Amino acid sequence: MMNLLLIIACGDGFTFENFNYAEEHSSHIPLIEGLYSPTLLTVYGDNLYTLESEVNLVHQISNEGIQGSTEMTYLPEYLYAGSSLLAVTEEGIFDVANEILLHEAYEATHVFEIDGTLYWTEEHVAGTEIHNEADSVLIEIYSLDDLHVYNGNLWAIDQNYSSLVWIDTSLPMTEWAGEVVVNFEDEARRMTMDNDAFYVTTRSMRWPYGGWIVKIQGTTNNMTTTRLTESPPEAEHIVVHNDTVYWSSKQSITAVASEGGTYNMIAPQTTVGGMVIHEGGLWWTDTKGGRIFNTPLE
Repeated sequence: MMNLLLIIACGDGFTFENFNYAEEHSSHIPLIEGLYSPTLLTVYGDNLYTLESEVNLVHQISNEGIQGSTEMTYLPEYLYAGSSLLAVTEEGIFDVANEILLHEAYEATHVFEIDGTLYWTEEHVAGTEIHNEADSVLIEIYSLDDLHVYNGNLWAIDQNYSSLVWIDTSLPMTEWAGEVVVNFEDEARRMTMDNDAFYVTTRSMRWPYGGWIVKIQGTTNNMTTTRLTESPPEAEHIVVHNDTVYWSSKQSITAVASEGGTYNMIAPQTTVGGMVIHEGGLWWTDTKGGRIFNTPLE
């Protein structure tokens, strides 16, 4: 009888050359434990808030732990810190402090403010509608994800088509239109801005879904992209502090200089649901572990 040896190989695999354990921190001690799926984090004023999603609680937190909590009737899908702390739920947009329904926007996906006016988005087959109290406009782009107001204009990631979208909000609202200024080679996920540069996490479409940290500079009609470093699989949240880029992936947080180079492991074995910079520290929620961490940054 003939013995058969089967060898399985994955062609064109993703390699991780820029990996460095020199800055690994394996002994992070959680500030808060025992939560049920903590996810979102947002800074409102001088305070930091998180969502404990399985029990519909929004907590104000600090280095001393939970400082106060608000129980929401409906599960917030999105928290926004503007002139007040807002929660987007399936029943509309609520003021968190008083749980007052501000708008019956049942299909709202994101909210943002420009010059004190509140806007929200709704996704439809024909594109994304942007609303305020008085008007609305259809942007013929299906998905406006990870919205940011920067220098008075609206920027967003279109995850479906892996692009960076710009909307000139100096025009009357009825004339707003989405302009694609960058198309990415991989799936774009999240972005942040610092010193007139955009930083974006991207993912390969192939297993193990590694990706790149991409830096974007220039004007809307002439933007250049630079790959700063490769990423561990499933890059997602991203922030910048003191010329260092921090981002989460499937089971870790890593960092690289804003000019590129070898990335360092900051926190292994953590499932990040939200990540922000607050008072000189990197804060994140570990959704599966039910914990919240803060590590001081230089």
